[in-house]
Amino acid sequence: MKNTKIMMMILLGNLILAFAVACFTLPLNIVVGGTTGLGLIGKALFNLPISYTVMIVNVTLFVVGYFALGKTFALTTLVSTFVYPVFLEIIQSIPYIQTISNDILLSTIFGGALSGIGIGLVIRAGASTGGMDIPPIILHKKFGFNVSAMVNLCDGLIIVALIVVYPPIQLLYGILSTVIMSYAINKVLILGENNMQLLVISKKYEQIREAFIHELDYGVSLIKMETGFTKEDSKAVLCVIPPRKIASAKETINKIDDHAFVTISPISEVRGKGFTLDREYLKTNIS
Repeated sequence: MKNTKIMMMILLGNLILAFAVACFTLPLNIVVGGTTGLGLIGKALFNLPISYTVMIVNVTLFVVGYFALGKTFALTTLVSTFVYPVFLEIIQSIPYIQTISNDILLSTIFGGALSGIGIGLVIRAGASTGGMDIPPIILHKKFGFNVSAMVNLCDGLIIVALIVVYPPIQLLYGILSTVIMSYAINKVLILGENNMQLLVISKKYEQIREAFIHELDYGVSLIKMETGFTKEDSKAVLCVIPPRKIASAKETINKIDDHAFVTISPISEVRGKGFTLDREYLKTNIS
């Protein structure tokens, strides 16, 4: 089931990426980097179908990556290497799919956002999108270069090369699309069940701990600390709860100690006891 879920995420990510490129990026000639950008160069210079160029580049880089980075890397990129060009060709063949939007700004926003979501899903599944991701990874392994910096450099060089073919205004839209895409990728990678983290500093930490555990059924941790002014040894109460329980937690703290120092911070993902592991099972086995 785990492998099936990973495969579905990779396929869905490549499908969303291909849809974004076919529907928004290519019809209005928005300049992009990566293998799609190389496909635009191939189309402009040699009148080659973009999907063909993407396939050729992906396969070539896949072979290079196989010998330079090993079998494990090859397995994680194999699906994207062949599936993305196929999805791109199929979607481009659908009638009217390239006339969804005639507004270049709207297409830049949607194209960048959907591309970021697609790539983010593939990376979140523990796979690689292949293509132009491979040279930066090889440079990192061989020479220690920063991967993200090399990815940006490769995309930048491709966009600069496309300026020879396309008007300079396309460069601005390409940069905007890349920024939106990067933002979307980061959002997908940190996507999870949103929770809130409470840190409570109070002399009555033991009473707060008891109330959280027995009255509110919250999981808590006690952190050893030293007060800054008096340098007294004390403990802080750390608790992670859903946003809907914040009000009851603050009310309980105020009843026990209305002078307690409390910080509340949003967190994107929580794993472990009481969250991804069953709390009742843990209580039974610990007792």
